[in-house]
Amino acid sequence: MERSYRVLAPLSVALSLFACADSEYEAPEAGTAESSTGSESPGTDGGADDVPTPSPTTNDDADDDADDDADADEDTGPTADDDSTSGDDGGSTGEPGDACRPGDTCMSGVPEGWEGPVAMHPTIAGEDPCGGDFSVLVPLDLGADFADGGEPTCSCECEPADDAECTVDATLLYWDNPGFFPSDDVYCTENPPDGQTDVHEGASFSLPGPPWVDDWSASWLVNNYTQAVAGSCEGFFSSMIPTAGFDTPFSVCGLKAEPAECGEDGFCAPPAVSPFEGDICVWQEGDLACDDPGFPVKSLFHRDYEDSRACGQCSCDDLVGDCTDPSFVPGYYNGRPDIVWDSETIQLQGGCEGMTLPSGSVHNAMSVFAGNPTGLGCAAAAGSNDFTGEANPIQPVTMCCSG
Repeated sequence: MERSYRVLAPLSVALSLFACADSEYEAPEAGTAESSTGSESPGTDGGADDVPTPSPTTNDDADDDADDDADADEDTGPTADDDSTSGDDGGSTGEPGDACRPGDTCMSGVPEGWEGPVAMHPTIAGEDPCGGDFSVLVPLDLGADFADGGEPTCSCECEPADDAECTVDATLLYWDNPGFFPSDDVYCTENPPDGQTDVHEGASFSLPGPPWVDDWSASWLVNNYTQAVAGSCEGFFSSMIPTAGFDTPFSVCGLKAEPAECGEDGFCAPPAVSPFEGDICVWQEGDLACDDPGFPVKSLFHRDYEDSRACGQCSCDDLVGDCTDPSFVPGYYNGRPDIVWDSETIQLQGGCEGMTLPSGSVHNAMSVFAGNPTGLGCAAAAGSNDFTGEANPIQPVTMCCSG
């Protein structure tokens, strides 16, 4: 620190004497007034006391006096109450070159490309995050200890809709039996059928007449049939995606004033007292290394997160179940407005079955019953209870601290 000194009065007097001694002395003429005293000059007729005439001072004498005064000034030195020598720079520790306040720490400068100095601490809800020397909130919104909240729950449940029914397709072989109607499989297997008709669920009309001769009697045999349950399933979906987030949010605070310089490109850092964690830090966006020896301790934070987790679409497999036995009933209407159904029900999976109708009637109607659906069930399609995606923190920020 540069010190300044003030030249004191004795040296000024000596210099004045030296200047006088350097000029040539001339005695005053008689009768002139020399005076700052107001008395008459020596040699007048006024009768005053004689005033001693000063003897000329040589140059050597003046030089000796000036040297003596200067030596005295050096011995005395600056006065204790001289403000210009106190070295007061607004908080110096008193050591040469030290511009920091007591309690401050002279730290190496902020590395190129980094921001700071800052102090940080876990955010306390309801309290001002910054204070003291670090009273400026840095809008970083950092988070630590990221948690995804657990695995999502996806639930797809399927139930049969109200449209379930049984269907049937059958091929019926028939034999026209004049005067008799055998009901044994031997007759039907040994004699070629007189014809066939395809039947489905519901009532079928205009069954073949010819080549029937005696249409009021006939034998029937189911050649083949297929039976199935038909309908749809309804899916009921529910899901729960847990909330992700940071368990520990952090507040970052900067200095309220530009820090004083110290050392070689250094700065004076005030102590990061509570609630701060004690370290002085610098920061930069990204996941970076802390290579500067003044800030070697790394902490990685994130500013946000993304959550792409989602449940799959709820869809159901086909309806499954059974049907009660199918059957059919022949009938006739012969011009009547209503069909007359025979009292006998014939199972579609049965053997050769003979039947007769009232004389003169014709087998020209058939009612087929496909069965009632039973044991219905629906299952969720593969993947309906699965989820995709993940939750991860993004926008990393590296904090390098003094440690």
